[in-house]
Amino acid sequence: MSETRRLRSPGARGNRLMAFHDILLALVSYPDATPGPAIDRAVRVARRLGGEVTALGVQIRVEAPKNMLAEALLGLESLAAGERAKSAASLREALDRFSNDARAVGLTAFQEIQASHLYDEAHVVVGHARTRDMTIVPVGPAPASSQPIAEHLLFDSGRPVVVTPETGPLDAETGPYRTVAIAWDGSRPAARAVGDALPLLKQARDVRVLSVINEKPSVTAGCGHDLVRHLAAHGITATVDEVDDAGRDIAEAFQAYAADKGVEFLVMGGFARSRVREVILGGATAGVLAKPFIPTLMAH
Repeated sequence: MSETRRLRSPGARGNRLMAFHDILLALVSYPDATPGPAIDRAVRVARRLGGEVTALGVQIRVEAPKNMLAEALLGLESLAAGERAKSAASLREALDRFSNDARAVGLTAFQEIQASHLYDEAHVVVGHARTRDMTIVPVGPAPASSQPIAEHLLFDSGRPVVVTPETGPLDAETGPYRTVAIAWDGSRPAARAVGDALPLLKQARDVRVLSVINEKPSVTAGCGHDLVRHLAAHGITATVDEVDDAGRDIAEAFQAYAADKGVEFLVMGGFARSRVREVILGGATAGVLAKPFIPTLMAH
């Protein structure tokens, strides 16, 4: 099942200075739906990034095992039908919330519903993400499926993913992000993230290159200066900040720095030490994917 509803929000207006043009927002429906407050925050992130946003709602096909005895004793098909209805109702509520939010902030918004088997949601979202500028995924304690979807997008879609917090204050700003930090360690994923984020960086007033010293051997004093040169070639003025991890978790170091400098948006590479990504994600990657503290663009 695939259903597309092109809902142009009343009063939505084009933004000739928008950083991105074609954004996907991933919404889940089962066993828990994307919470309403998380949708509110994600829509406001999309508004600040600019462009058109399509909410992709994944509706789960819960199927009963083909077992005549079990069906006779337990009524499995009836139970499965009830779970399918739960997924459909939760998704409709989430998409209605998205539409209302989009209208409220003047965002050009569309909807698409895509059916998926249970545990296959990430593959469905990845397939749609490959033809978008980026995909936004609200990540938090619930629903449990949001973080695995963000992981698959990061490593399999070939496009950047923006993870947004499910909780926290609602952003009242509508213009481009003013203060953006780049977590720079000189790695390939970090370089990819900078390239993907260039439209965003060109709009920011304050771009900061953050290198956390003593966290890994590749991050040494002065490693961010050549990135500053490269950004200048694109008309972007950036400042280098070097901080010592002081024995802290790297994601905690990022969060403390963001709070100190008033960073609104973070750009970073996503790293995994092996193909067994679910187990051996890099420390910063795992920390931010599990609990993003500000909107964060990640690329691999």
